[in-house]
Amino acid sequence: MSLAFRPRPRTSASRALLACAVTGVLALAGCSSRAASQSTSASGITPAALDLLTRSGSYTSNEKALSLAESELIHSCMQALRFPYVVDTSAPPDLGVDLSQRGVQGYGLYAQYASSASHESTSSAATKAAKKTNDQYIRRLPEKQATAFMRALRGTTSDLRDIRMPGTTLTLSIRGCEPAARKRLYGSMVTYAQLRSVPQNLSATLDTRVQHDPGFSALMRKWSTCMTAAGYHYALPADAQDQLKAAYRKQGATAALRRREIAVATADGECALRLRIPTHVITIRKRLAATALTAQQQLAMNQLANEWLTAATTAKHEHVTAVQSSDAGGQGQG
Repeated sequence: MSLAFRPRPRTSASRALLACAVTGVLALAGCSSRAASQSTSASGITPAALDLLTRSGSYTSNEKALSLAESELIHSCMQALRFPYVVDTSAPPDLGVDLSQRGVQGYGLYAQYASSASHESTSSAATKAAKKTNDQYIRRLPEKQATAFMRALRGTTSDLRDIRMPGTTLTLSIRGCEPAARKRLYGSMVTYAQLRSVPQNLSATLDTRVQHDPGFSALMRKWSTCMTAAGYHYALPADAQDQLKAAYRKQGATAALRRREIAVATADGECALRLRIPTHVITIRKRLAATALTAQQQLAMNQLANEWLTAATTAKHEHVTAVQSSDAGGQGQG
């Protein structure tokens, strides 16, 4: 695979919106520059933008494709520079309720608080597998080799650039295999930064509104009643996790506390599924996104969603190319 990753072409409207993002006024304050006049006026938030903003619908499949393709592109680039790099095939976390996972690791708190060897030996299979990562490989390298590896992956400190986003500044490298892969998928590091920042900021604003929505409050009362019937007394799911965290800080990662965490998390998940809470919450979030965001915010999210869909399409193509290349290499060796 060629290392000359070429950014995808951008329309003038797209470039204008990206420029607004760098000035830090894209989503939360609205972009009232010429970008809006160059784009189609927003008549509402699109389904793709809602998926991106609420992490529902096509979100999981697109993010899986992007994560895998990015790792495969980095692998190809690092391999060409004669550095080993393991493709990360683990999927981004699913935001739904996975009872089988909760039955093994609860909320994942035990793995966070377990620090001794005995604790690690009983942590989840996912936690054990996570140790076999590129980061683990780098930590075993002598300092000089580790420095060379990281230079190939992410350049040097002189390659770092600040990208100002609404409410935050992301510092990203512009050189190395990692940024090259992201430029190939997203077209530019600014677009990558946007997609990793703007939806999250707006989503946080929606979360606050959801907490005060009457429909959400009614759901939580039903959830609390369901948990009481199971023997647990919490007003909100967050209360269950907060109490467990406090117990871990006080008692340490004991086997008994791990069992309690799994029991509480499983009961929580069963109540959530029985009451269809994930589905109802997404419905509330989508309603608020369609009514609470300004026209400019909706326009910005629609543009970002277009960039996201284009990146996901590119990612799926790159994955096919990587598989074909791997198959061809295997046949050649045979």
